[in-house]
Amino acid sequence: MSDDLITLFLADDHQLVVEGLVALVQQDPCIQVVGYCNSGLEVLEKVQAAKPDVLVLDISLPGLNGLDLCRRVKSALPATAVMMLTMHTNEQCILEALENGALGYLVKEAVALEFCEAVHAVSCGEIYLGQSIPIEVLDRVNRRATDPYALLNDRQRQVLQLSAEGKSPQQIGQMLQVSRETVEDDYARLTASLGIRNQTDLVKYAIRKHIIAVE
Repeated sequence: MSDDLITLFLADDHQLVVEGLVALVQQDPCIQVVGYCNSGLEVLEKVQAAKPDVLVLDISLPGLNGLDLCRRVKSALPATAVMMLTMHTNEQCILEALENGALGYLVKEAVALEFCEAVHAVSCGEIYLGQSIPIEVLDRVNRRATDPYALLNDRQRQVLQLSAEGKSPQQIGQMLQVSRETVEDDYARLTASLGIRNQTDLVKYAIRKHIIAVE
């Protein structure tokens, strides 16, 4: 494999998007797709095995959202550059992605025009923001007040998302390989920290934070 080749891993819950990106990068001989998946629960393990130069993440992934995944990947694989590819254009998502270690943020509407250029940029350690994103957003990175969500640990974040997706404590325990009691304890702690009173509040919070998406 050439040292100049950029290896790429794709994570998006829509297989048609993945296939479109694969077709797109086939036009660039310097980029090679080395893996993909459609579930957030699979990303970290598969990326650790593939060790790509660049990981492309959607924000709305089932099981574990792209923003939290970005933080985990950068902790486990600091040499892998992360680029968010999403339909979300609000400043909250952009800031959180950059604060979690993403180098790139691209809106899906612009993918055909900017994708390969963005991959090349982040693979070199450069920050790449899509043309529709104001550059001034960089001035606000790490200047926001502390969000209570930032104080949750990785498992609590995952329990929050899976609960919002409608999974039971028993199902979550099986998925995370912990006891039902551990899940219930995490749930109680996270809801108290976030001021969430019931399941309806939890779902609303998860939607507002873009942890889950409304199709």
